[in-house]
Amino acid sequence: DAIRFVPDYGTVQASPVVIRSPLNPGNHLVYIANGNGTITCMENPVGTRGARVRWTLRVPDLPNQESGQVYDDEDANFTAGLFTPNNALSDRYERLYHEIVPTNDPGNIQRAYWKIQVPTSGQYYVFAWFPSDDQNAREAQYVIEHEDGALRVRIDQRFGGRWVLLNKIPVAMRSGRTYEIEVNNFSPADVAAGSQRVIADAIRVVSADGLNNAVFSTPAVGRVRVRDGGGTVSRWVVVFGAQNGAVYAVDALGDGENGTRRGETKIYWIVKPQNSTSFSYASPLILENEDLVAIGNPSGSVYLINTDLNPNDSNTYFRWTYTRFNAAFVSTPAYDPATRLLYIGSSEGGNQFGRLIALNPFVQDNSSTPEDERVVWVYPPDNRDPIEPITSTPAVALGRVYVTTGGVEGGRLYVIKADNGSLVWARPDLGTPLTSFFSF
Repeated sequence: DAIRFVPDYGTVQASPVVIRSPLNPGNHLVYIANGNGTITCMENPVGTRGARVRWTLRVPDLPNQESGQVYDDEDANFTAGLFTPNNALSDRYERLYHEIVPTNDPGNIQRAYWKIQVPTSGQYYVFAWFPSDDQNAREAQYVIEHEDGALRVRIDQRFGGRWVLLNKIPVAMRSGRTYEIEVNNFSPADVAAGSQRVIADAIRVVSADGLNNAVFSTPAVGRVRVRDGGGTVSRWVVVFGAQNGAVYAVDALGDGENGTRRGETKIYWIVKPQNSTSFSYASPLILENEDLVAIGNPSGSVYLINTDLNPNDSNTYFRWTYTRFNAAFVSTPAYDPATRLLYIGSSEGGNQFGRLIALNPFVQDNSSTPEDERVVWVYPPDNRDPIEPITSTPAVALGRVYVTTGGVEGGRLYVIKADNGSLVWARPDLGTPLTSFFSF
């Protein structure tokens, strides 16, 4: 008789976030993170019941170099051009690799390339394999053709013998279409350095659509500076942590704005800290005027991420990373412009107790001193007994930090001076039984 197609709404455990539309102040933009691995932006005209989906992003997973399609330099879809075959370097892929001398002459650029097709439409990462040698190119240029144009990246080929990720942000490809992935010999820096060869050996194309990218973290939305189109620009972004331990920043407007297609958005960066675990309910805070994102992680670290980072240079990712032994951070940070401090609660000792920590986002730790210069104060101080675990978001107003604690036996509301970490009052009073109003 009839069938109905129903979207996979998944499990929504994150809170929705609403802003006035920067494009039309008469509309609201609503952002919804989903346990099925999607982020959706809905547009709602104020005062009406109508709404439409501006875009939905299926959050791409982190690259897995054990899967995907491999293309060698002896395959029929490889064109060597003036690159010549060789087998002198031992950690090549399979039997041969192809090489050519670098050039600084724009009129004499030579390229080798693979023609590829992907099995399904989606987002893809591309890896390259090349053998190692000190005389290999330091800035070999790869060009990845994709649905939105071409991505050019420079790769140091001295350190190979493994799969090297070319694109830190996945690119869109569609089934049934042919794309070229090339490596060329135009590298003035390698000519100046005396490098002897640019290598074309093998590539691997890997789908970014995974199963470990559910989002339970409540997104943050703000206007910051990001890299886009070869320059640094101001954009409205949505930032969130995912179950795969990565933090994502995507365009908040999408739907044809800022170089996106209708009904879609785009990713500005993906950052996966080395020691991060699933972000679970830990949510980010955007410091708009500082172009920073602060987010805690259950692994015991707080990450301060530069929003205008270069996705291809991991040295630009972090302002700093603060780590506390035997702690977990699932509380969302708060920021006070008056003190210029971040406040975040910890859950320590296997969720048995906690502390409130004030961090200075504008200083670095001096490794030659015993103290951590980023830590302005801790309540209670580390030389005193802790309080109950803190999993809630602190609130800051008029020079005070308000925070609730909660364990299996209950919790309290604490009010603490924002500048020095001294206790103003607690309810119930210290020394009296905890209240069950504040609990997990």
